[in-house]
Amino acid sequence: MAQAQVSPALYRIAMELDARELIELAARRSARAIEAMLSTIGDGRFANPSLVAQTLTAALYGTLPAFCHRVLIPR
Repeated sequence: MAQAQVSPALYRIAMELDARELIELAARRSARAIEAMLSTIGDGRFANPSLVAQTLTAALYGTLPAFCHRVLIPR
């Protein structure tokens, strides 16, 4: 958030270049990394670490467009 102006610029470029495939790849990589982290946690257990990872990834990636639209749209 220290450089909040950078995210909207990167988002705008990604949308202009139709980078959906690249964004999806990044989301899948993030979900796998989160799942691996949750699967190896020492002091907790998750019945379905994959589902938790997918949910966290969706929350993280799903909020970015809304944030960028709020910042990109002049008020």
